Amino acid sequence: MVDDISDVARQSALMQQTDDSNPLKDALHYYGLYVRPYLWVYILSPILFLVAAIIFVQTVTPKYESTCQLHISSKQANITEIRGVMDGSIGGASEEAFINTQMLLLQSKDVMDKAYELFSRGLSAEAYEECSLPKVNRERGTMLVNLTIESTNPESAARLANTLVEVYLEASRARRQNISRTGAELLRNQLEEIRKSREMAMNELVTYKEAHGIFNLSENYAALVKQINALTETIVEATVLETELATTLEAIEDNRVNAVRLMPFIAPEGGNSSTLGSLKMLHLTHETELPELLRQYNETHPAVQAHMKVREMIVAAEEAEVDVSVAGLRLQYERAQKRSKMLQEQIADLRKQVADLDRVSGEYQIREDACESLENTYRMLVNRINELNITNATESVDNASIFVVSPAVSAEDPFFPNKLKICAIAIILGGAVAGGFGFVFGSLNNTAKDIQAVNQLFGNNLAVYGNVPLFEEGEAALLKSSGHDDIDEAFRNIRISLNLSLATHGGRIMAISSTFPGEGKTFVSFNLAKSFAMDNRRVLLLEMDLHRPRLWKLLSPIVTQKPEKGVSNVLIGDCDLKSVTMHVKDFNLDIAFAGPVPPNAAELLGTKKLADLLAEAQANYDCVLIDTPPILAVSDTLIIASQHIPLLLVTRLFTTSMPALRHLRDRLASVNLRLAGLLANNADVPKNSYGYYGSDSYGYKYGYGYGYKHRGVGYGQDTDPDAAPEKKKS
Repeated sequence: MVDDISDVARQSALMQQTDDSNPLKDALHYYGLYVRPYLWVYILSPILFLVAAIIFVQTVTPKYESTCQLHISSKQANITEIRGVMDGSIGGASEEAFINTQMLLLQSKDVMDKAYELFSRGLSAEAYEECSLPKVNRERGTMLVNLTIESTNPESAARLANTLVEVYLEASRARRQNISRTGAELLRNQLEEIRKSREMAMNELVTYKEAHGIFNLSENYAALVKQINALTETIVEATVLETELATTLEAIEDNRVNAVRLMPFIAPEGGNSSTLGSLKMLHLTHETELPELLRQYNETHPAVQAHMKVREMIVAAEEAEVDVSVAGLRLQYERAQKRSKMLQEQIADLRKQVADLDRVSGEYQIREDACESLENTYRMLVNRINELNITNATESVDNASIFVVSPAVSAEDPFFPNKLKICAIAIILGGAVAGGFGFVFGSLNNTAKDIQAVNQLFGNNLAVYGNVPLFEEGEAALLKSSGHDDIDEAFRNIRISLNLSLATHGGRIMAISSTFPGEGKTFVSFNLAKSFAMDNRRVLLLEMDLHRPRLWKLLSPIVTQKPEKGVSNVLIGDCDLKSVTMHVKDFNLDIAFAGPVPPNAAELLGTKKLADLLAEAQANYDCVLIDTPPILAVSDTLIIASQHIPLLLVTRLFTTSMPALRHLRDRLASVNLRLAGLLANNADVPKNSYGYYGSDSYGYKYGYGYGYKHRGVGYGQDTDPDAAPEKKKS
């Protein structure tokens, strides 16, 4: 059953997502929610902003700006900049740095003070204060620099801009002339120091070359490498011979019995294999003569005995020859090992010589580079001195790199205020403010305000069993009602409506739930059970909210001892319903608390134990009310309702949103379940009482802990869900 419900729910969610993906439908929905109710705001707000913009434009003092454009090049640095002499020709990053430096000089305190002094001569204090500080910027990718002055007087702006540029050019010209007079002497002093350093470096290079015998480093290096390669080839041959001898000795030792036969085949060339072969041939010839002698004589005959003696001598000679060959092989093996070791030592020595040569070469290269660098610096200094002499002779060159492209002129029109731009911004801001207003109030105003609107959402097919008003008393006071208080009267009316419905349908059981936590379902469930018990019925209140039960917390002022077992124990087969049922004498009411919170509540409710529990409850009581979890928080309530249990929905008005109720409607339709009726909570809250949100009144500060967030009404917070209502507001 649980799997079927989940499959249907997933299919319904997919269909709903497909329907909601219609852009036109979404646009109309948002228009009706955020725009149409506040259309007057969308018209009035831009008009007010536009009027304010017009007033601002008409009253604000206009400002004018004048710009003087200069051409700045780093050509001067190649002639007069001392640091530039050492760094070579300037370009790229140095060009950028030079122009940035000149832009800072344009705004330097010395230039500004002198320019303002010249500018203020003959002007009043008011005209002097009308001008702003200069703004200096560069045209991207060019050498053109703009200096801009803002002022309420266009003539003052142009005059100050031109004065600043004139002072800057005069300061730059004076600086270049000063450098021209002193630069040559400074460069000559540096030239003398560089000459002495160059001579010392050259002498040190020659001394180092003679001390280490450096004539041709590349030829020495190549000769050493050639020797290493030749020795490497030789050591390879020696290693092969050493391996061959070791293998031969190992083969002889492993086959000592057959050494005489194997020796001619495994011994290296140059051994005693020929002598051993002659002995072996003689031994074979002697063996072939033995049968002939044995046919003529017996074994004791002197001829046979002599023949045997000769064979033994041949065999002994063969063994001796093998020993001599083995000794010779061992001697060759030892010589081969010594030769390999000697070759390796020679190669290591040559490699050390190469490393020493590399070190000497590196140090020599450092000294040689130092000499070359000093030589280049010496030549550059000579060239700069010559250039400086030429510059002193031709003063016209000074004015070639920094000059005025276009002087500042008086502006005809103000740049501020820009009437069209300000009006456009005002209209946009007005629309944005109106949109924010509509969004905020539209978001706050999407809650259900009367139970008939909720019923209309469900197609006006549900019975409305009554309303629960807003109370101010605490839960403890409401629990101790006398039976004739307002709360008793409210639930008595609901009980009468439910009695008629139950009588019509012939049922004894009903489940009570809500859309989200914090809508008062637990309080409603208990007070309904209390009201039915006052009607002299045997009533059982089943707490089947196994995720976060709070019925015992609600009744803790009366039921002081919390039961150890509950409905969850019955569902796992630990006990029966009767053993977990507690009779509350004050209300003449039987209650089965939820018990320990299980980790798998949905799986427990999906077993056959649930049907057995409900059947037992209906058999023993006149009326059974079930407190179930919120429908959109978990799926437990859908599982309980699938047992053909009528489901009553408690809706807290001015708290539960209409989108949430639509989602609930679609959720129930996806699993083919239908509500038995509606019950309104907080039914008499005024429509403009948004001030109740966040107060301590009943139903506005409780959380549930299922992790389902809903319009900031405490879901996922540390407050308690389904708290009791308080005394009705006057």
